[in-house]
Amino acid sequence: MPIKPPTTASRIASVIIEQALETVLHPLGFNEEDVVYLRIDRPKGADYSTDSLIEMNLLTLNIKSELAKLPFVKSVSRSIAPVIFKGANSMSLSDRNDKRVGNFSFNMVDHNYFDVLELPIVSGRTFNEQKDPRYNINEIILSESLARELLPDGSALGKIFQIQATQPLKVVGIVKDYYRPGMQSDEGFQRYYMPYAAFEDFGFDIKLKDGAIISRETILPLLKKINTKLRIRTVVSHETLHAQLIYQHKLAAGLTIVLAVLSLLLAGAGIYGVLNYSAHMRRYELGIHLALGAKTHRLRNMVIKENLTPIFYGIGSSVLLAFVIFIMLRQQIDTHLNINIYAAIAALPIMLVIAFLACYLPIKQVITEDPIKSLRNE
Repeated sequence: MPIKPPTTASRIASVIIEQALETVLHPLGFNEEDVVYLRIDRPKGADYSTDSLIEMNLLTLNIKSELAKLPFVKSVSRSIAPVIFKGANSMSLSDRNDKRVGNFSFNMVDHNYFDVLELPIVSGRTFNEQKDPRYNINEIILSESLARELLPDGSALGKIFQIQATQPLKVVGIVKDYYRPGMQSDEGFQRYYMPYAAFEDFGFDIKLKDGAIISRETILPLLKKINTKLRIRTVVSHETLHAQLIYQHKLAAGLTIVLAVLSLLLAGAGIYGVLNYSAHMRRYELGIHLALGAKTHRLRNMVIKENLTPIFYGIGSSVLLAFVIFIMLRQQIDTHLNINIYAAIAALPIMLVIAFLACYLPIKQVITEDPIKSLRNE
């Protein structure tokens, strides 16, 4: 009966490992080094009236100015959310005729946000600087993917979109896409940016000087001088946020590699055991051949050929069966998995080496001993 190597398990393992490593090693598209995200709780008692929002925006501008004065800080930008995190802020976007065009990820940021993250502006410009929060900056910036989605045949610069019918937003820039680990499709690249407004808690992206460290203990005294009601919710580096997002993928890759190695070892042990037992069962037959003067190399080649033949049949039938299944279910498979045939083929040489050793080692033991010993082991 043909022996079929576990190529199906190796294919599944290779797909999992490939997808996990692609997530872990995928470049983000912005510079995460020495960038820290600071989130400050909104002062208790603050409401959402227009006057209160203006007051909160003035407060965030004051905090930003004081943070930028710290000797170990290069630059500071406000944003309502970190550039990457678990989950996403999303909001519906409409065209100038108030027709909904979709629901996309968004962020509200300062004019220097893209400089802090070193996220390139592809065309157009960034926002005008907000110097007086009493006046709205009615501008919007789109990612490359969203710009292509909304206007595939033309430039989005100068077009009007809106969140509310009373506040049209003019597209002033197109910014390069960036990658957020764990995104399941190209839709994750489709996002837009609006000028910063302190609707909820206050967020700041802080670019530190090379090798500098910032902590709660460093920032809290500064905040207390500005407003005694300010409380720090979190201070976390973008590198830490990135590590948190890819942790489960690194874990999946590591566990899959361990399980794949174990499955190969178990499969190899099974093949070795069967062939080793088969060779030992033929010791009497081999002893007779040796006693009659058979050449050792011919005897060795004969046994190896006889034992490896069913293995090659097993490999051929497995590949043929996998090919037929792939052709029949190609559309469904392509939708969910990217098959890497090279990773699947890599398991075959291992199985062949194990099978060869399982044939060769017992035979070597028989042909190097006195034929009388083999004849006595019937």
